Parts: sequence; C-alpha cells; structure tokens
Amino acid sequence: MQSDTAIAFCEKNSIIPKGHTFSWPISVSHFMPAWALDLKNPDLIEAATNRNIRDIADRYRDRIKIWDVLDLKNPDLIEAASNRNIRDIAERYRDRIKIWDVVNEAADYRDKGSILYDDYVYKAFKEAERCLPYDDKFLINETTAAWYQYVRNEQTGRFFLLVKNLIDRGAKVDGIGLQFHFFSDKEFGDVLDGKTFTPRDMTKALDGYAKLGRPLHITEITIPTSRGEEAQAYFAKQAYRLFFSHPSVEAITWWNMRDGQAASNEAHLNGGLIRDDLTPKASYRALEQLIAKDWQTNVSFDKPVKNAHFEGFYGMYEVSYKYNGKEYKQKVWFGKKSDKSQSLTSVPTDWRKRFR
Repeated sequence: MQSDTAIAFCEKNSIIPKGHTFSWPISVSHFMPAWALDLKNPDLIEAATNRNIRDIADRYRDRIKIWDVLDLKNPDLIEAASNRNIRDIAERYRDRIKIWDVVNEAADYRDKGSILYDDYVYKAFKEAERCLPYDDKFLINETTAAWYQYVRNEQTGRFFLLVKNLIDRGAKVDGIGLQFHFFSDKEFGDVLDGKTFTPRDMTKALDGYAKLGRPLHITEITIPTSRGEEAQAYFAKQAYRLFFSHPSVEAITWWNMRDGQAASNEAHLNGGLIRDDLTPKASYRALEQLIAKDWQTNVSFDKPVKNAHFEGFYGMYEVSYKYNGKEYKQKVWFGKKSDKSQSLTSVPTDWRKRFR
C-alpha cells in the first residue's frame, strides 16, 4: 500500500506522520462514475447506475460471489461502514501513527449531497477513542472557511460552536486543524493586495480558536504561483512567521510538495514547493531558511562548564561533549511541557561506577 511506503519513509527520516482522515462528509458523487454525473438528471443517473450494476453482474456473476453494496440512503449502514473503516485503519497503524485527523471538513457543508448519519462527528471521535491508545492525538480539521467564519462571526461561527460542543460533551479533541488553501488566482490576488486575509484578521482568528483551549494546527497550505514564484515565496515566508510566532500554533503542514501533481482541480495552481522537474522554487528556499537556519539554535561553550545555560527554540538537540579526552554525543528534547533542565546520561561507564 502507498500509505505503508509513506510511513516507512517518515520513520526512516524522523518525520512525524499524521493519519488523514477517518471521517469526511464526502458527496454521493464520489461513488459515481464520471459518465453518470455528466447526465445531471437524477432519473437518468439512477437508470444509468442500475444498468451499470446489471452489466457488471452479467459479466462476473459466475466468477465473483461476494460484493460490497452500499445503500447511500441508509444512515445505519453508513455509520457501520464508517466505524469499520476507523477500526481497520487503527488496527493497521496504531503503533506507527500517533496523530489523527478524526473528522475532516464537518462545518463547511458546501456539498449538499454529503453522506451523513446522526451526530457523526461526535460518534467518530468516540469510535477513534475506543480503537486507539489514549495518548494518541485527535484533531478536527476544517476548511479555509473557518478563518472567515471567525473573523466575521467570532464565537458564533459554526466551526467554533461545533468544536466547543464536542469538547463540552467530552469528545477527545486534542487539537484544532485549520486549512489554509487559496484555490483561485483571484482569491490569492486579493490576499496580496490586502483586501482579505490580512495579518490582523489571521491573528484574530488564531486568537479566537485558541480560546477553546486546544493547540492549533495549520494543516493544509496551498499558495499558488499565479503571481510568480517570488510572490508565492514572499507570502509563504510571512505566513509561516505569523504562524510560528503564535503561542497556540503547534504544527504547520504544506499540502502539495510538487507542482502539477495535486488533485485534478488543484494542479493548475502550481502550489508546490518544488517544480515538476523536482528543482526547488523560491518558496522552498524561503522556508528552508526559516526552518533549517533562522529557527535553529546552535551554541557552544569555549570553557569547561558543569551546568550549561542557553536560550533556544523548542525541539531536538544534539549535544556533543568531551570527557577524559573522548567525545560523546547525545540527543536531548526540549518541548513546551518537558523539563527545561536536562541531564546528560550517556556518561562513561567508569564514571557511573565511580559515583553510584
């Protein structure tokens, strides 16, 4: 499976993988072939679908004896299928993935043909809680509309109210995911021209969702190249700096790495960090400068010290030191919730014996 390959790559390169997604109110149209959708008329779609079933049955009736049949009008069957999906994925990856987008795009409702069952968001969180270790992190992920909702409606916006309702009812919501897609050239142009998504608006939304008391994840970033690679790089750099500076933002995830390889309705945006020929774009270099250089801490001590003190960024540090003329290395983690004082444990065996 492609997901197995991706997780193996993450494990090999010390990348934290995230499962995306358990539950998504996708449209009935996702189950329809393109030729059926082109018919538009519901009666014609039903007739064409029935004909498709008959054709497949005639072709394989003597060779296939087990069939997956989904009644899109039966919410109980949809719920059972959703729970089975959660259990199957949890069983396969429970020891390899520790962060999960449990529900995706539940507050947008832009697709009126969505497949839903009663209280499916809350139930999906509860099913995930039953199937996975309690220390796994569960997120609810929402479209870019969530930013507009808070700027316009503040705490009466439907995504804010949905998350608050889940938390109040005891759902294990460990983080709030906010997408950051600009899927049209005009939309991105308005941002660059200061007509929407101003730094003030973005900060207002982050401050607002932070009031729910959960870490914020910027989960899906698409910044197009419609105004040139330098414009993409400029906005990516400024957005990342704003996200990184906010105390409640815990993670930032770019959506499409390579130009021209996104979903069919996104590929034309060229929202990747590298070109189709795999050469890095200006946006790649800009984020590389921030993440690998500006936001890294390097410190050295010229004289022997018993206790070393420094100010630095959270993250994993590799500490190199000498003892009795021999050099040792040790990795030490400093996080928001970790002890700010760390002791070196990889001391020589003879030293430990001497001071037991």
